[in-house]
Amino acid sequence: MKFFIFLPILLFSTFSSGQTIGERLTAHQSQYPLEKIYIAHDRPYYAPGDTIWCQAHLVEGRSHLTFENSPLVYVDWYNEQEECVRSIILKITNGTAAFEIPTNVNDTTGSYQIRAYTQYQQNFEPEFIFQKTIMLTEGALSSGTITNEVSDFSLQFFSEGGFAVNGLSGKVSFQALDQDGAPIEVSGILRDQNNQTISAVKAIHQGIGVFSYSPENGRQYEVVCTYKGVEKTFSLPEAIREGYQLSVNNRDESFIEVTVRSSPGLTVNNLQLVGHLRGLVFLDKRVEGEQLYKLKIPRSNIPSGVLHLTLFDPKERPVAERLLFNRNNQEAVELTVNKNGASFFPKSRVELDLNAQLNKVPQKGKLSLSVYNAGLVKPQKTSGNIQSYLWLQSDIAEHLPDIFQYLEVNNSKTRVLLDYVLLTHGWRRFKWQEVLAGSPNISFPPQEHIAIAGKVTRGRKKEPVKADVFLNILSLENFASLNLTTEEDGLFIFQGFDFMDTTEMVLQANVFNPKKKRKSKEDEVKRVGKKDVDIEIFNLNELTYTAREGDSPKVTKTEELKYAEAVQNIRTVEAAYSGLIQADIEEVTVEASRLSTRREQMEGLKKEYFSRGLIFSPTSKKLFMDNLANKGQQYPDVFELIQANFPGVILDRTETFNKKVYLSNTNIRITQDVQPAILVIDGLTINQGLGATPPPIIPLDVKSIDVVSPNQASLIYGEQAIGGAVVILTREERVALGDQSEARNPGTISINHPGYYAAREFYKPDYRKAQKASAKPDLRTTIFWDPEIQIGEKINFFTGDQIGDFIIQIEGITDEGLPFVHWEALVVEAQ
Repeated sequence: MKFFIFLPILLFSTFSSGQTIGERLTAHQSQYPLEKIYIAHDRPYYAPGDTIWCQAHLVEGRSHLTFENSPLVYVDWYNEQEECVRSIILKITNGTAAFEIPTNVNDTTGSYQIRAYTQYQQNFEPEFIFQKTIMLTEGALSSGTITNEVSDFSLQFFSEGGFAVNGLSGKVSFQALDQDGAPIEVSGILRDQNNQTISAVKAIHQGIGVFSYSPENGRQYEVVCTYKGVEKTFSLPEAIREGYQLSVNNRDESFIEVTVRSSPGLTVNNLQLVGHLRGLVFLDKRVEGEQLYKLKIPRSNIPSGVLHLTLFDPKERPVAERLLFNRNNQEAVELTVNKNGASFFPKSRVELDLNAQLNKVPQKGKLSLSVYNAGLVKPQKTSGNIQSYLWLQSDIAEHLPDIFQYLEVNNSKTRVLLDYVLLTHGWRRFKWQEVLAGSPNISFPPQEHIAIAGKVTRGRKKEPVKADVFLNILSLENFASLNLTTEEDGLFIFQGFDFMDTTEMVLQANVFNPKKKRKSKEDEVKRVGKKDVDIEIFNLNELTYTAREGDSPKVTKTEELKYAEAVQNIRTVEAAYSGLIQADIEEVTVEASRLSTRREQMEGLKKEYFSRGLIFSPTSKKLFMDNLANKGQQYPDVFELIQANFPGVILDRTETFNKKVYLSNTNIRITQDVQPAILVIDGLTINQGLGATPPPIIPLDVKSIDVVSPNQASLIYGEQAIGGAVVILTREERVALGDQSEARNPGTISINHPGYYAAREFYKPDYRKAQKASAKPDLRTTIFWDPEIQIGEKINFFTGDQIGDFIIQIEGITDEGLPFVHWEALVVEAQ
């Protein structure tokens, strides 16, 4: 955006010594940049069982340009009970990442909330983290009109600039709210303590109204309002005796007019006026004059968004502030969608040609596009979208209902209404004290890779201890063993991981002992500590959740019932055809059932390992006793069973009641130098190489057997397992083993860490092929979704079997950081 190059030259005035406030703000924002996230999704609301198709945008907060790196974004999905139902990690590539949220038909209806944030965003105000309400409904979208009697209401007053000043005429905005916090339209009068009426007052938009008055020293002022027969009196905040006033006229389409006044006895000379947009300074000026100063700022010189004006006194103390919105008409991206027909038939091909221009110059950028049945799901064009979020909502801490009403058209009415709204809001993105006096506390650095962090402690008081920490990654794709030594605080962090799937890890720690720490060869450290320690894993992205207000879809009762009927019809059709589909693939059902059973057994075993405090190795060989004939009762003991069912096992039968298992890929000769595998029975470690004897176990008592190779076992159980390990899980933890809390591996924990989420592909049937002859009706509500479309790309898809009005919904951002939205009608007629 070229105006940023010449703008400082036009509006900056350099001070004689040191940096100006604007220059310090620029340096501060360059060192501590902002991040913004926006989540687009395929349609306004859903029914339980639907999939919510999403796209995450991550941009630099000032310019809205894409980051060159690939940060991580955390996405949480919360229900009405404020329970986190789902959490995923996204790897951002070229500014975006696609994902989906599958819902279940048994999910309760109501207001769910999606939240998205980066690790770095946790350093700043939580109100500016992206959070949005999404409705799950089956035809009960609204609660109807509330008819409760008004028992109470309140008025809040906001003097323009922050304070009313005696002797200076100024604007005061107010917001009227009922006892439930909902805006109400009130009317009344402004009067003084002598009941002398000064002016009428009236709320004209979402409970907000504006009036002007000139306070005088010694007079008190109050507003008397009536709402539905209830009359109340509210006192205005007391005006300050002397000071400065900052006022703005924001009605003109081409200019913003700023006025600075001082009360008698003061002067505006040497005041400093600073204006910024998202931290980008567009005004940094020393005010000159006696008691009045005026300035006109061309809108075309400032990008679109929330402007923040601050007036500083000669001691650099902020004395007045004002928020306003600028709409730069030169940033209006025009998107055109050319279709291959005026209307379409069911299951016919639709071709779209997408192009965007800015001031007749072709643009490049990325967008998401969805096509859904507007006859069933009513478009909610006044609710939030990528343009209203990046330009407006992301810089206002409080939720603005029906926010796009202020941006859909740009005229004097929308400018005035939005100005009224912003008069009741303040700026909280950063504190001027931090900018002028120092740096903010940055505890969370930007993150591009997964990190594992924690603390090692010991004793009942959980005192930190210097320790050797070993991280063993057990997956085939990311197999690794890492180690480090902590400081006295016991803190450790392993970072730089990129897991595409959920990955099993084992963390071990030993108290650091320099006398016993030795190297067997370069870069290989043996674990030798003997003292028990505890390992605490930190959740680096554990962010406190607070539900936020959000827009509810606005539909009529007739539209609700129509949507509910359509949802029920789709479910009926799905249920009817599911049996036919099963019959068509009957020949593979048996094999699929076997695979499904094996997967269920593995998942069940993994959960049971974790519930019993055991370490699950995904790559070891596992045997489920229920899969054996007679559940293995034909074997005299569990050792004979192991040799018979695991290749490479050698059994030492020298002692009848203390047989030993040796693991090898080749034939070995048992000597004193060769170690037998340790036995791990329900978490109790038995090292037969040191003379320990296992309790008697018959095959019928065993649930599963897990044979872990020496390499893997050494990572999990340390040097005692250089001969491998045999993990035996009994059907119930054996009482004979007693309390095993001390017997389990001390200083060892297992982690099941999620990897980056891989988005599923949206179903795109091709009805030119055999799918067209399918008897199953295509009743999808969303018939097309693609989150990774480049401007200029040609799109094609097929309609379904539903007829009526569809909507093409587009949200995107250009390579220059300009957000845009577009809706286009698509008609499907009966053939």
